[in-house]
Amino acid sequence: MTQLPEDPRTESVPPPGGTAGGYGPGGFAPPTDAFGAAAAGRDALASRWMRLAGAIIDSVIVAVPSYILAALADNSATAALYLIYLVLSVLYAPLLLSRQGADNGQTIGKQAVGIRVVHQEGGPMTFGRAALREIVGKTLLTAVTCGLYGIIDALWCLWDPRKQCLHDKVGSTFVVTADADPNIGPSLR
Repeated sequence: MTQLPEDPRTESVPPPGGTAGGYGPGGFAPPTDAFGAAAAGRDALASRWMRLAGAIIDSVIVAVPSYILAALADNSATAALYLIYLVLSVLYAPLLLSRQGADNGQTIGKQAVGIRVVHQEGGPMTFGRAALREIVGKTLLTAVTCGLYGIIDALWCLWDPRKQCLHDKVGSTFVVTADADPNIGPSLR
């Protein structure tokens, strides 16, 4: 009978400065789901209801001032107000998501419900990452498809195992609870 070589992850003596096999105690990898996401990372994902509540709050924050200005303006200013609304809706999220410090990855709506956006590579959300997610992943693709993409995008997280919408996939982002480690992204891939 031929003896198989031992798996280096199950060595009884861990290497200096680390654990056996570079994993956890005993050399075993942390538990993962069918897509490879660590169980601890799955628990950090924001609920679909929290995402919806945050999106509603953000929509109200952008829409209400625009509607008030439109109601106060005469017909000649209506086109300018629509332009202001478009600029507000396009820049609102990228500017807030890319803030420095503890609020990084959060819009006002996301702060209110206790969630944040993190990039799958880890590190803080930057304006470029947020713009890709929001401007390309939401606004542009929705406009090009006359709204059809927007509907599919919003519904996508209902069946996605990582609770990602399509704009999350475009921007390589996850939405997690606000108290989760901002660098959790790589464990969710």
